[in-house]
Amino acid sequence: MRNRKESIIAILKVMDTDVLVDIWNEYCSEENMDDYIYNNDEYTLQEMFDGCEKPVDEALRAAFYGDYRYNDDYVVFNAYGNLKSYDKYNVEEQIDFDTLADYIMDNDCREIQDVWIEDIHGDFEDYFNDKFEDVSIDEDYDLSSWNLLTEDWDDIAEEVLEEIKENEETENN
Repeated sequence: MRNRKESIIAILKVMDTDVLVDIWNEYCSEENMDDYIYNNDEYTLQEMFDGCEKPVDEALRAAFYGDYRYNDDYVVFNAYGNLKSYDKYNVEEQIDFDTLADYIMDNDCREIQDVWIEDIHGDFEDYFNDKFEDVSIDEDYDLSSWNLLTEDWDDIAEEVLEEIKENEETENN
């Protein structure tokens, strides 16, 4: 049984790399620009070193002392100010999935809401059904009243349980 954070992490790990990097960069733009992942192209590199007194020297130094390959898809500055590049298959090494899931739980994520919400619903249904063994919900249950990314699943589960009990009482009367 997955909880809310585990469900979000599972979705993040199967997303298209470019979308995942965009979500990570959204987090970095608001919380921690030091971990921002840049596209590895000549325009970005030029921007990265544009303010330097000797941009070519700085770029060459950062590449030499870093772990940089020109053909990789992405590039970051490491802790020493050197370049570290990643291809689309290993850029996930740069992403802290726990931190990103926490950010999404606090701020929502349109990509997950638009594309992956059915998976989140399925994980919540499993969570609910494991939590309350004598009552269950199925895929047809309308969960649209709650934001399963930002609201606490225990609170939602209690409200759903209460709603189910009220509906049963109404049907029995």
